[in-house]
Amino acid sequence: MNRLGRAALNSPARAAAQRRWVVPTMGRLGGRLEGCRVLEVGCGRGFGAALLLDLLGADAVDAIDIDPLMVHLARRRVGGRVGVQVGDLVATGAAPGSYDAVVDMGAIHLEPRWREALRETARLLRPAGRFYFEEIVRPSRQALSAVATGRPLRSDFARPTLLAELDALGFVIVGLEEAWPKALTGMVGDVIGVARRPEV
Repeated sequence: MNRLGRAALNSPARAAAQRRWVVPTMGRLGGRLEGCRVLEVGCGRGFGAALLLDLLGADAVDAIDIDPLMVHLARRRVGGRVGVQVGDLVATGAAPGSYDAVVDMGAIHLEPRWREALRETARLLRPAGRFYFEEIVRPSRQALSAVATGRPLRSDFARPTLLAELDALGFVIVGLEEAWPKALTGMVGDVIGVARRPEV
């Protein structure tokens, strides 16, 4: 993530969008997180991880980001409330079935190996675990993400391919919502959804 991307992630507008729209929509679609151990991937400065505790009632939250600067900012923000580490969402190192929920607030579309990231998500979830996601799936908006990262993004990441990959991994979509017109602000992803792993 370059300076432009970090500025967008750290903006008050993005924080407001997460508080007012993204996290409440996730909760409405997939339910609250009481009693759950949760992992947020691509946590940025930690604002979203704090909301998982404060708005959705998560029992415990871990968070990872590939960018050491973001991890530093997140640790300053959340203190001891969230376990924040530098980590790769393709290979977290966590044990299989470690989490009741995995949350992605716009990180996976930035990962060139996004299918591997979804496989890792499936591996990390316990039976009936939930995957909460907010993603940018429109090519025009992904072009802006490419500017923020300084590198081209994978052209095969789109709404149909994302949903097909989740289906192939055995996920069942329990809620899916197009984020328009909120996405037009540039601070919210195109789609917000929740998918559940099989119970067995």
